[in-house]
Amino acid sequence: MRDMFPGYVIPTEAEIIEAFKDAIISFDANILLDLHRLNHDMADKFVKTLKDLKGRLWLTHQAALEFMRNRLNVIQDQANIYDDLKTEFDKMVSPFQGKIRRHSPFPLEKYQKRFEEISKEIEKDVAELKAKHIDQTHNHAVFDAIDEIFKGQIGSKFTEEEHKKLIEDCKIRFEKEIPPGFKDAKKPEDRKYGDAIMWLQLIAYAIEKKKTVIFVLEDNKEDWWEKDKGRNRPRPELIEEMHQRAGVRCFIFKTEAFLTYASKFLKQNEPKELIDEVRAVGKQKAVLETEKRHSREEEFAWENRTLEKIASLKTQIESLRQSLDYWVAESAQAFPRMSEAKDAFMRDSTSAAADVLRNWEEKAVYAKSQIAVTESELRRTMNKEHRLRRELEAAAGMRLQRSLMSDKEKVMLRASEVEAAMRREESEAETAKAWALIKATEEGTVAKTNVNGVAISEAGF
Repeated sequence: MRDMFPGYVIPTEAEIIEAFKDAIISFDANILLDLHRLNHDMADKFVKTLKDLKGRLWLTHQAALEFMRNRLNVIQDQANIYDDLKTEFDKMVSPFQGKIRRHSPFPLEKYQKRFEEISKEIEKDVAELKAKHIDQTHNHAVFDAIDEIFKGQIGSKFTEEEHKKLIEDCKIRFEKEIPPGFKDAKKPEDRKYGDAIMWLQLIAYAIEKKKTVIFVLEDNKEDWWEKDKGRNRPRPELIEEMHQRAGVRCFIFKTEAFLTYASKFLKQNEPKELIDEVRAVGKQKAVLETEKRHSREEEFAWENRTLEKIASLKTQIESLRQSLDYWVAESAQAFPRMSEAKDAFMRDSTSAAADVLRNWEEKAVYAKSQIAVTESELRRTMNKEHRLRRELEAAAGMRLQRSLMSDKEKVMLRASEVEAAMRREESEAETAKAWALIKATEEGTVAKTNVNGVAISEAGF
């Protein structure tokens, strides 16, 4: 029964630890992105665990792509947290200071002084933490470690033909709600198949290597996990698909479980501090995502309401223009007829002629008043529609500005990365040059010395 229904078999701890010996250990992009969210000491501990498992680690091309695509956004989000903290602190401080000022007849000076000292100390700490984070970002310590750990251990990109077939397979999987990925169906076309592609790349590699798979991810969606008596467990379909197609066992963990089992396999103490930090980061991500979602939802809702108002105003404008055309036509008819009636009355001042004249005068005056009223209402409505359009364009401009600012920061970060890489290459070149000189000296092949006393071999070192 174990072989027939592997998705429903709960592995023992001994089986899991045994699997670490020769497994393919792979990660979702979010695991690596979280290294930028952890505090620096905990990130170092996580990196050490990965280094201790080196030789078993492997990354799908899709996971690596998503890591590179989102890394700078995550770094910026972390920097923004400090700004948000400062804003929230200012909101808390202002009312308190106001109350102290309002109660100035009472001897509260010492409390105000103490409060200001504490405020300045907190502001200084927040500023130092932000500076440290930005400094660490520009040092690229985390990125350099990840780059080194997974060097030569990232899957190849599928060919264009393979990718097309893969997308067609993903579409079928989404229609049938075959996990994973179908919960991302509402994402943009170029992003919604990411999880499915990553999973299929992992299966392809497992088929090639015929090794047990340990897959670690931080994704709470129901196309990865199912509820089992209040606990989340991997979707049985995922375990069974890996077993059927690759003929190997598959273990799927979240970060906490992975760190716990890895420490046992490595015969190390359980990293409780690191696990606590991972949990805290998970909560932080949930809060940030909720805030972003609410912000986006509120923004989209406002835009939709504004667009509906503009559409309604355009309908009113069209109706008012038609009304204006009608009264202009009525006026064009009434005034000549009134002039004719006036001439007739002058020729024959009968009561009947007077009634006709009065009738056309009233129609002409009423048409003229309606033109004035309609023109005024049309101008007011058009101004209102124009104002809403300006507000909508301003909101779009602000979004574009935020996007451009973000892109500028990304360019700066990438530029500093290139600069750091160039410095590393120069350092490696200098080291190689020095070792070549030492070797040449030991072999007695140094032919000459320059004016500064630096040995130069005949080979041109």
